[in-house]
Amino acid sequence: MAKALKRPEDDDKANNDNSTDSFLAVVLGAGRGGAKALEEFFRHTATGDACYLIVAHLEADAITALAQLLKDISSLPVTLAQGKIIF
Repeated sequence: MAKALKRPEDDDKANNDNSTDSFLAVVLGAGRGGAKALEEFFRHTATGDACYLIVAHLEADAITALAQLLKDISSLPVTLAQGKIIF
C-alpha cells in the first residue's frame, strides 16, 4: 500500500502566507506484467496534491487497455497521451 510522503514545503506553507502552490509529480514505469502492480497501486491512491505519469513499454492496444483499467478502478482522472516520442 502506498504511503503519503511529507514534503518539507508542507510545513513552510502552514507558516508562510506568501508561499506558492506546488504539487508532487510521481513517475512510474511499467512493462509487460506491470499492469497488475499499477492496478494495485492505484486502487489505494487517493486524489490529492500529486499527479502521476506512467511510462509504459507496451503495445498500443495494451496501453489503451491499461488506461481504461485505471479509469475503472481509480477515482483519479486518467488521460492517455497521444503521439509518438522519437529519441
